[in-house]
Amino acid sequence: MTITVWNAHAARQEDDLGALEPGTRADLVALSADVFRCRESRTKDIVPVLTMVGGAVAFTRDGGGGVGAWRG
Repeated sequence: MTITVWNAHAARQEDDLGALEPGTRADLVALSADVFRCRESRTKDIVPVLTMVGGAVAFTRDGGGGVGAWRG
């Protein structure tokens, strides 16, 4: 069980939250680099490239590195 599944179970919402699978809502962020593998001095350069709220894409950063926009 992952940490998110445990939290969903504790809140009695495991049928709707906690796992990335069809039929569940997903709130997540994808980052430009792996915070666990990059050098500490480079963590300040990590930016979000994708944000999902309720299973829908809410933000994307364009491929050219420009500022993205919230979808709503």
